[in-house]
Amino acid sequence: MHSTNSFIYTVIERIRGYLDDPDLDAKYTDDFLIRHIIMPSMTNVMARINNSLSNSVVSKLLIPTVANTQYYQLPPTVGEIWNVATYDTTTGNITTDFVPRGHWNPRGPNWALEGNLLSLRPIPEEAQDIYVFYTHTGDLLLHYGAGTLDSDLTTFTLSTSPTLGAIDKRANAYAGSILRLLSGNVIEERVVESSTANEYTGSIELTVRVPFDHNSAGGVTYEVAPVSSQALYEAVAASGALKLASYKKITGTHFQMIQLQYKDAMKTAADHYANMQMRMPKHLDKDTIDNSDNTRFLT
Repeated sequence: MHSTNSFIYTVIERIRGYLDDPDLDAKYTDDFLIRHIIMPSMTNVMARINNSLSNSVVSKLLIPTVANTQYYQLPPTVGEIWNVATYDTTTGNITTDFVPRGHWNPRGPNWALEGNLLSLRPIPEEAQDIYVFYTHTGDLLLHYGAGTLDSDLTTFTLSTSPTLGAIDKRANAYAGSILRLLSGNVIEERVVESSTANEYTGSIELTVRVPFDHNSAGGVTYEVAPVSSQALYEAVAASGALKLASYKKITGTHFQMIQLQYKDAMKTAADHYANMQMRMPKHLDKDTIDNSDNTRFLT
Protein backbone atom coordinates (compact mmCIF):
# COMPACT_ATOMS: atom_id res chain seq x y z
CA MET A 1 0.00 0.00 0.00
CA HIS A 2 1.31 3.44 -0.90
CA SER A 3 2.18 5.75 2.01
CA THR A 4 -0.73 8.06 1.05
CA ASN A 5 -3.23 5.16 1.36
CA SER A 6 -4.40 6.16 -2.10
CA PHE A 7 -5.83 3.61 -4.54
CA ILE A 8 -4.38 5.56 -7.48
CA TYR A 9 -0.84 5.86 -6.11
CA THR A 10 -0.89 2.25 -4.93
CA VAL A 11 -1.83 0.92 -8.36
CA ILE A 12 0.78 3.13 -10.08
CA GLU A 13 3.47 1.91 -7.69
CA ARG A 14 2.54 -1.74 -8.28
CA ILE A 15 2.46 -1.38 -12.08
CA ARG A 16 5.97 0.08 -12.04
CA GLY A 17 7.05 -2.68 -9.66
CA TYR A 18 5.73 -5.40 -11.96
CA LEU A 19 7.73 -4.08 -14.92
CA ASP A 20 10.76 -2.96 -12.87
CA ASP A 21 12.30 -0.82 -15.61
CA PRO A 22 14.09 2.50 -14.83
CA ASP A 23 13.33 3.75 -18.34
CA LEU A 24 9.63 3.29 -17.61
CA ASP A 25 9.66 6.08 -15.02
CA ALA A 26 11.03 8.60 -17.48
CA LYS A 27 8.94 7.63 -20.49
CA TYR A 28 5.51 7.09 -18.90
CA THR A 29 4.33 9.71 -16.40
CA ASP A 30 1.85 9.00 -13.61
CA ASP A 31 -0.76 11.02 -15.49
CA PHE A 32 -0.22 8.90 -18.62
CA LEU A 33 -0.62 5.73 -16.57
CA ILE A 34 -3.93 6.92 -15.12
CA ARG A 35 -5.47 8.01 -18.42
CA HIS A 36 -4.24 5.26 -20.73
CA ILE A 37 -3.45 2.27 -18.51
CA ILE A 38 -5.31 2.31 -15.18
CA MET A 39 -8.70 3.58 -16.39
CA PRO A 40 -9.14 1.01 -19.20
CA SER A 41 -7.74 -1.68 -16.91
CA MET A 42 -10.27 -0.82 -14.23
CA THR A 43 -13.24 -1.01 -16.63
CA ASN A 44 -11.88 -4.33 -17.90
CA VAL A 45 -11.54 -5.75 -14.38
CA MET A 46 -14.97 -4.49 -13.26
CA ALA A 47 -16.65 -5.93 -16.38
CA ARG A 48 -15.05 -9.33 -15.84
CA ILE A 49 -16.01 -9.37 -12.17
CA ASN A 50 -19.62 -8.29 -12.79
CA ASN A 51 -20.08 -10.80 -15.62
CA SER A 52 -18.80 -13.65 -13.46
CA LEU A 53 -21.19 -13.02 -10.55
CA SER A 54 -24.75 -14.26 -10.12
CA ASN A 55 -25.38 -11.87 -7.24
CA SER A 56 -23.42 -8.70 -7.96
CA VAL A 57 -22.88 -5.81 -5.60
CA VAL A 58 -25.17 -3.09 -6.94
CA SER A 59 -25.35 0.69 -6.73
CA LYS A 60 -28.51 2.76 -6.28
CA LEU A 61 -29.47 5.81 -8.35
CA LEU A 62 -32.32 8.18 -7.53
CA ILE A 63 -34.17 9.61 -10.54
CA PRO A 64 -36.89 12.19 -9.80
CA THR A 65 -39.36 11.83 -12.66
CA VAL A 66 -41.30 14.69 -14.22
CA ALA A 67 -44.96 14.43 -15.24
CA ASN A 68 -45.41 13.56 -18.92
CA THR A 69 -41.66 13.06 -19.47
CA GLN A 70 -40.41 9.79 -20.96
CA TYR A 71 -36.60 10.02 -21.07
CA TYR A 72 -34.04 10.35 -18.24
CA GLN A 73 -30.25 10.63 -18.53
CA LEU A 74 -28.19 7.87 -16.94
CA PRO A 75 -24.65 8.34 -15.57
CA PRO A 76 -21.82 6.77 -17.60
CA THR A 77 -21.12 4.35 -14.74
CA VAL A 78 -24.44 2.48 -15.16
CA GLY A 79 -23.86 -1.05 -16.42
CA GLU A 80 -26.45 -3.81 -16.12
CA ILE A 81 -29.73 -2.63 -14.57
CA TRP A 82 -31.14 -5.05 -12.02
CA ASN A 83 -34.23 -3.26 -10.82
CA VAL A 84 -36.32 -0.11 -11.32
CA ALA A 85 -38.83 0.64 -8.55
CA THR A 86 -40.45 3.17 -6.23
CA TYR A 87 -40.25 2.84 -2.46
CA ASP A 88 -42.23 3.85 0.60
CA THR A 89 -39.95 6.37 2.30
CA THR A 90 -41.28 5.36 5.74
CA THR A 91 -41.05 1.58 5.57
CA GLY A 92 -38.48 1.19 2.80
CA ASN A 93 -40.74 -1.35 1.07
CA ILE A 94 -41.26 -1.44 -2.68
CA THR A 95 -44.49 0.27 -3.73
CA THR A 96 -44.14 -0.18 -7.49
CA ASP A 97 -41.83 -2.62 -9.23
CA PHE A 98 -41.33 -1.66 -12.88
CA VAL A 99 -41.00 -5.22 -14.15
CA PRO A 100 -39.60 -5.03 -17.71
CA ARG A 101 -41.89 -6.24 -20.46
CA GLY A 102 -41.43 -6.81 -24.18
CA HIS A 103 -40.89 -3.73 -26.33
CA TRP A 104 -44.10 -4.36 -28.29
CA ASN A 105 -46.24 -5.22 -25.27
CA PRO A 106 -49.58 -3.34 -25.55
CA ARG A 107 -49.03 -1.91 -22.07
CA GLY A 108 -45.52 -0.74 -22.93
CA PRO A 109 -42.15 -2.14 -21.78
CA ASN A 110 -42.35 -0.33 -18.39
CA TRP A 111 -38.71 0.65 -18.84
CA ALA A 112 -36.05 0.21 -21.52
CA LEU A 113 -32.62 1.54 -22.37
CA GLU A 114 -32.17 3.73 -25.42
CA GLY A 115 -28.48 4.54 -25.61
CA ASN A 116 -27.63 6.24 -22.31
CA LEU A 117 -31.27 7.15 -21.65
CA LEU A 118 -33.78 5.39 -19.44
CA SER A 119 -37.11 5.29 -21.26
CA LEU A 120 -40.26 4.95 -19.14
CA ARG A 121 -43.36 3.74 -20.97
CA PRO A 122 -46.17 4.18 -20.08
CA ILE A 123 -44.96 7.75 -19.63
CA PRO A 124 -45.35 8.90 -15.98
CA GLU A 125 -48.44 11.03 -15.46
CA GLU A 126 -47.14 12.56 -12.25
CA ALA A 127 -43.79 13.31 -10.60
CA GLN A 128 -42.32 10.59 -8.39
CA ASP A 129 -38.95 9.32 -7.20
CA ILE A 130 -37.80 6.10 -8.83
CA TYR A 131 -34.70 4.14 -7.90
CA VAL A 132 -32.48 2.28 -10.33
CA PHE A 133 -30.27 -0.53 -9.01
CA TYR A 134 -27.35 -1.32 -11.30
CA THR A 135 -23.84 -2.73 -11.51
CA HIS A 136 -21.07 -0.12 -11.59
CA THR A 137 -18.88 -0.14 -14.74
CA GLY A 138 -15.91 1.70 -13.25
CA ASP A 139 -16.01 4.05 -16.26
CA LEU A 140 -14.90 7.32 -14.67
CA LEU A 141 -11.92 9.66 -14.56
CA LEU A 142 -9.93 8.93 -11.41
CA HIS A 143 -8.11 11.72 -9.65
CA TYR A 144 -6.31 12.73 -6.45
CA GLY A 145 -6.17 16.23 -5.03
CA ALA A 146 -7.29 18.73 -2.39
CA GLY A 147 -10.98 19.62 -2.11
CA THR A 148 -13.37 21.22 0.35
CA LEU A 149 -15.83 19.52 2.69
CA ASP A 150 -18.95 21.60 3.39
CA SER A 151 -20.27 22.20 6.90
CA ASP A 152 -23.15 19.76 6.32
CA LEU A 153 -20.48 17.01 6.00
CA THR A 154 -22.27 15.54 2.97
CA THR A 155 -21.34 18.05 0.22
CA PHE A 156 -17.82 18.03 -1.18
CA THR A 157 -16.32 20.35 -3.79
CA LEU A 158 -13.69 18.74 -6.01
CA SER A 159 -10.42 20.40 -6.91
CA THR A 160 -10.48 22.19 -10.26
CA SER A 161 -6.80 21.27 -10.73
CA PRO A 162 -6.17 17.87 -9.13
CA THR A 163 -2.66 16.78 -8.23
CA LEU A 164 -3.05 13.60 -10.25
CA GLY A 165 -5.60 12.53 -12.86
CA ALA A 166 -8.43 14.64 -14.26
CA ILE A 167 -11.96 15.75 -13.40
CA ASP A 168 -14.77 13.86 -15.13
CA LYS A 169 -17.17 16.53 -16.39
CA ARG A 170 -19.80 14.16 -17.75
CA ALA A 171 -23.22 14.56 -16.14
CA ASN A 172 -23.41 12.77 -12.78
CA ALA A 173 -20.21 10.91 -13.69
CA TYR A 174 -19.25 10.06 -10.10
CA ALA A 175 -22.61 8.64 -8.97
CA GLY A 176 -22.10 5.30 -7.23
CA SER A 177 -18.33 5.79 -6.92
CA ILE A 178 -16.32 6.21 -3.73
CA LEU A 179 -15.14 9.52 -2.31
CA ARG A 180 -12.18 8.73 -0.06
CA LEU A 181 -10.91 11.39 2.37
CA LEU A 182 -7.24 10.78 3.10
CA SER A 183 -6.39 13.60 5.54
CA GLY A 184 -6.38 13.22 9.31
CA ASN A 185 -6.04 10.15 11.48
CA VAL A 186 -9.03 8.28 10.01
CA ILE A 187 -9.50 7.50 6.33
CA GLU A 188 -13.19 7.76 5.45
CA GLU A 189 -14.97 6.34 2.41
CA ARG A 190 -18.46 7.26 1.31
CA VAL A 191 -20.68 6.31 -1.63
CA VAL A 192 -21.38 9.27 -3.89
CA GLU A 193 -25.11 9.89 -4.26
CA SER A 194 -24.77 12.43 -7.07
CA SER A 195 -22.36 14.85 -8.72
CA THR A 196 -23.37 18.22 -10.14
CA ALA A 197 -21.55 21.10 -11.81
CA ASN A 198 -21.82 24.50 -10.15
CA GLU A 199 -23.21 26.77 -12.88
CA TYR A 200 -21.40 29.82 -11.47
CA THR A 201 -17.92 28.47 -10.72
CA GLY A 202 -17.79 25.42 -12.99
CA SER A 203 -16.58 23.26 -10.10
CA ILE A 204 -17.99 19.79 -9.42
CA GLU A 205 -19.87 19.16 -6.18
CA LEU A 206 -20.40 15.65 -4.84
CA THR A 207 -23.16 14.66 -2.43
CA VAL A 208 -22.47 11.55 -0.37
CA ARG A 209 -25.18 9.28 0.95
CA VAL A 210 -23.91 9.13 4.56
CA PRO A 211 -22.28 12.13 6.34
CA PHE A 212 -18.59 11.97 7.22
CA ASP A 213 -17.83 11.30 10.88
CA HIS A 214 -14.16 12.03 11.47
CA ASN A 215 -13.45 15.00 9.21
CA SER A 216 -14.42 18.60 9.86
CA ALA A 217 -15.45 21.19 7.27
CA GLY A 218 -12.65 22.73 5.24
CA GLY A 219 -9.81 21.64 2.99
CA VAL A 220 -8.96 17.95 2.82
CA THR A 221 -6.90 15.60 0.63
CA TYR A 222 -9.10 13.15 -1.25
CA GLU A 223 -9.45 10.83 -4.21
CA VAL A 224 -12.36 9.50 -6.24
CA ALA A 225 -11.90 5.80 -6.88
CA PRO A 226 -13.68 2.42 -6.78
CA VAL A 227 -14.61 0.57 -3.60
CA SER A 228 -11.49 -0.10 -1.54
CA SER A 229 -10.34 -3.70 -1.75
CA GLN A 230 -6.80 -5.06 -1.83
CA ALA A 231 -7.96 -7.77 -4.23
CA LEU A 232 -9.24 -5.11 -6.63
CA TYR A 233 -6.04 -3.05 -6.27
CA GLU A 234 -3.95 -6.05 -7.28
CA ALA A 235 -6.21 -7.06 -10.17
CA VAL A 236 -6.17 -3.55 -11.68
CA ALA A 237 -2.41 -3.26 -11.18
CA ALA A 238 -1.68 -6.62 -12.85
CA SER A 239 -4.09 -5.84 -15.70
CA GLY A 240 -2.41 -2.45 -16.14
CA ALA A 241 1.05 -4.02 -16.12
CA LEU A 242 0.01 -6.41 -18.90
CA LYS A 243 -1.37 -3.51 -20.93
CA LEU A 244 1.74 -1.39 -20.45
CA ALA A 245 3.94 -4.40 -21.24
CA SER A 246 2.39 -4.44 -24.71
CA TYR A 247 3.85 -0.94 -25.26
CA LYS A 248 7.39 -2.20 -24.77
CA LYS A 249 9.36 -5.39 -25.21
CA ILE A 250 9.67 -7.70 -22.22
CA THR A 251 10.67 -11.34 -22.12
CA GLY A 252 8.08 -14.05 -22.54
CA THR A 253 8.88 -15.39 -19.09
CA HIS A 254 8.32 -11.97 -17.51
CA PHE A 255 5.02 -11.56 -19.37
CA GLN A 256 3.82 -15.00 -18.25
CA MET A 257 4.70 -14.17 -14.64
CA ILE A 258 2.50 -11.06 -14.76
CA GLN A 259 -0.28 -13.09 -16.42
CA LEU A 260 -0.22 -15.59 -13.56
CA GLN A 261 -0.41 -12.75 -11.04
CA TYR A 262 -3.34 -11.24 -12.96
CA LYS A 263 -5.28 -14.52 -13.06
CA ASP A 264 -4.70 -15.11 -9.35
CA ALA A 265 -5.77 -11.54 -8.47
CA MET A 266 -8.89 -11.78 -10.63
CA LYS A 267 -9.91 -15.04 -8.94
CA THR A 268 -9.45 -13.47 -5.50
CA ALA A 269 -11.36 -10.31 -6.47
CA ALA A 270 -14.23 -12.27 -8.04
CA ASP A 271 -14.52 -14.50 -4.95
CA HIS A 272 -14.49 -11.43 -2.70
CA TYR A 273 -17.32 -9.66 -4.55
CA ALA A 274 -19.30 -12.88 -5.05
CA ASN A 275 -19.53 -13.41 -1.30
CA MET A 276 -20.20 -9.79 -0.28
CA GLN A 277 -23.88 -10.00 -1.17
CA MET A 278 -24.55 -13.43 0.33
CA ARG A 279 -27.51 -13.56 2.72
CA MET A 280 -26.62 -16.95 4.15
CA PRO A 281 -23.24 -18.31 5.24
CA LYS A 282 -21.67 -21.18 3.37
CA HIS A 283 -22.04 -23.43 6.39
CA LEU A 284 -24.29 -23.55 9.44
CA ASP A 285 -23.56 -25.52 12.59
CA LYS A 286 -26.10 -28.30 13.07
CA ASP A 287 -26.47 -28.01 16.82
CA THR A 288 -28.50 -24.81 16.75
CA ILE A 289 -31.97 -24.05 18.03
CA ASP A 290 -33.25 -23.31 14.53
CA ASN A 291 -32.44 -26.83 13.31
CA SER A 292 -35.65 -28.88 13.39
CA ASP A 293 -33.63 -32.12 13.49
CA ASN A 294 -31.91 -31.15 16.70
CA THR A 295 -34.16 -32.29 19.56
CA ARG A 296 -31.68 -31.34 22.29
CA PHE A 297 -33.24 -27.87 22.53
CA LEU A 298 -36.77 -29.23 22.70
CA THR A 299 -36.39 -31.13 25.99
